[in-house]
Amino acid sequence: AEAAAPAEAPPAEGAAEGEAPPAGEGEEAEGEVPIPECAFSQSKGVPCQCGPSEDDPEAPVQKRCLELNMERLLSNIQGDRKKRGFPLDKDMEGMRGFEMNSVNFKKYNLLFSEDNEKDTKPYMIFDKEPIMKEVKEMGFNCDFYFINQKKELEKWPLPKLILLRDWDRVFGNNYVWPCTKDRHNYWLNWIEEKKEEITDEWEA
Repeated sequence: AEAAAPAEAPPAEGAAEGEAPPAGEGEEAEGEVPIPECAFSQSKGVPCQCGPSEDDPEAPVQKRCLELNMERLLSNIQGDRKKRGFPLDKDMEGMRGFEMNSVNFKKYNLLFSEDNEKDTKPYMIFDKEPIMKEVKEMGFNCDFYFINQKKELEKWPLPKLILLRDWDRVFGNNYVWPCTKDRHNYWLNWIEEKKEEITDEWEA
């Protein structure tokens, strides 16, 4: 006796007769290319954030990862998990310790993650004008009040100031303010140089 022909599978739900069923769950849609976790982020121990750039859609998807992780990469610039942040030396002139209340980390945008007050950025640049306004309005309730007791901040000649995270409290506090024009410019130049080095390594 002839073997019975196998029963024909019914068309997938939603597929018209004669049409191929849609791709199964977990399969990539036609034309889409999966973005693998990049080797650069894995080698640096930072989260991969590869994806299309809003500013430059033609840029490689890995460029977004570099840009979004730049500050985290600067945090690890010394290549030692036990020494985070920038290479601070207590003998550096023009550096003044500054204690920032941790409850204000979120207010001043000092956190990578708003849910983790220990996950702080390595530095932050502030506009002087709004900070001075806050000092005058809040007095000693403003953290910056304590670096203006002798009008140091009020006399600061530049429109911006930078605070560096001092994890090891080299200067006695959790932040340090480069409080001379020369030291301010030194750190701005240092940061830009390190950003270029990181970018060159990524592009290699």
